[in-house]
Amino acid sequence: MKKILCQIIIAFGLITSAYALEVETHRSLNEYIAQQEFNEIEFSLKSFLTNQLEFKDGVKEIINSKEVFDWLGEGGIKEDKPDFPAINFIRSFNHFHDPLTDEGFPSGISSVVWSQMPINGQFYGYYSWHDVRYYFYKALTLPGKDSRDDKYADLFRGLGQIMHLNRRA
Repeated sequence: MKKILCQIIIAFGLITSAYALEVETHRSLNEYIAQQEFNEIEFSLKSFLTNQLEFKDGVKEIINSKEVFDWLGEGGIKEDKPDFPAINFIRSFNHFHDPLTDEGFPSGISSVVWSQMPINGQFYGYYSWHDVRYYFYKALTLPGKDSRDDKYADLFRGLGQIMHLNRRA
């Protein structure tokens, strides 16, 4: 009995010290990555935004009062702390992936599956890869700058949320 009790105490001690990253760290990582030039893979978000989307300021382009890299940073936070404070813990159940079983946390969905849910398939906010692609499509096709900017904001916030999940998988 003492051995089992000792194992339980050790397990809880390890669990409490196994938190991956603080919420603000996710924001900082997303913002840092967004501003980098990746010569090894010949990709730069700044160049893509400037050359393909004609955002003259690249990642510093202001959309709905925030710069693009700020939206990515906000996504890094909102995946842990969505707009519905009462359910913060529920969304985070879907942040884990066991590569041996392709399963998530015992009461959640694998982060790989969660990030690829169909449009409007996630609960408490829709920021899967398919949702984000839809926001991109709408940002490119909606009439009116305000409508397009709303979808660009959703797009970049959603990319930030997906970046958050990628660090977990």
